[in-house]
Amino acid sequence: LVTVLTMLGSCGYYALLDDTYPVGFHLTMLALCLVVMALGPLLRVQLYLYIGFAGFATDLVAIVVKQLQALDRSIQMMGVGALLLLFGILVVGGAILFKTRHAAILTLVHNVRARLGRWE
Repeated sequence: LVTVLTMLGSCGYYALLDDTYPVGFHLTMLALCLVVMALGPLLRVQLYLYIGFAGFATDLVAIVVKQLQALDRSIQMMGVGALLLLFGILVVGGAILFKTRHAAILTLVHNVRARLGRWE
């Protein structure tokens, strides 16, 4: 499942980077992905949830990349540096949060897995 979603996401990423698509297309794509993610729990189909999330994440990355490509070279480098810094902060913050609340997070993950396991 992860491999198929990665393949679909990478194909969608290159399709979404095409300059012929306006920003309205991307906003519509984000809204549709959120609708698909909402239909997953309602219809009890896990694949809708996964595909909706993959499409949402792919479209967000495509929007960020398209916006960075439209900027000046020095601002592009600053934007990439800021994104890497933000990603590093998120990774370190997530590791600290996981270490401090290990038992509560594992309980939450177990409960979510139990709910998702009862879907199909």
